[in-house]
Amino acid sequence: GFERFPPTMAGGAAFYEELEAQFPNYYPKTCPGFERAVAFAKRHGLKRIIDIGCGDGAFLDQVQEAGFEAHGIELNPHAAEKAANKGHKIYSERIESLLSQDRMPRFDLVTAFEVVEHVPDPVDFLQTAARLAHSGGYFAVTVPNRHGVHRLCHLEPHQWPPHHVTRWRAKDLRALAEQAGLQAVQIGGDRLYGAEIERYGELQQRFRQALGRRRVFGIPFLVKIASLGYRKTGCKFFFPGWGASLYGFFQAPTQTH
Repeated sequence: GFERFPPTMAGGAAFYEELEAQFPNYYPKTCPGFERAVAFAKRHGLKRIIDIGCGDGAFLDQVQEAGFEAHGIELNPHAAEKAANKGHKIYSERIESLLSQDRMPRFDLVTAFEVVEHVPDPVDFLQTAARLAHSGGYFAVTVPNRHGVHRLCHLEPHQWPPHHVTRWRAKDLRALAEQAGLQAVQIGGDRLYGAEIERYGELQQRFRQALGRRRVFGIPFLVKIASLGYRKTGCKFFFPGWGASLYGFFQAPTQTH
């Protein structure tokens, strides 16, 4: 049941550089995944963190403010320059190249927020990226939630190639960890808020119109009613995992000598 597109449809560095040029806010300033990862690092006494696909360094800002050592990997040169200008240690090379360098440090926590859905081979990516962690280190990942609020807007271009080439459920994250040789520590989903229901419902109607599809009358009104009912009845406390993203915390095996 895992959904994936042909690997050749994945976008390259030039694609994301153009996206950033068209949408200045393409890289989020914060998200539940950032806050969750910082809290996880505090609970486990972690100190050195590297973020894969760090963008302009928004998560690294939070890492540094929390007192951790912040590193990032970013192949988009414009975004990497922004992050470096903030004082973060940024690597603009592929992970395989970094791992071949003798002086490359190992990390307590490796993060990849909304990255896995972009790569052609998720298992190979996670296996390789996990080598950045030291023995017994941790890996944090977030991916769009296929069974979450995105179901209200299946026409959204972000969820299709060349942007995303895979679609994820919680069971897929567990399978990913197992195939990559990591132990799943915690897997869950973001909380769904009523405002998101309305926003994604409206987006679906806008995309239908842009594609010249027949307009379905009454849908915008029904979406607003559903959003209002969801908020007023406190449903966000009963459906905590139906938000936009899933998250997973994994642990690398401990090496024994």
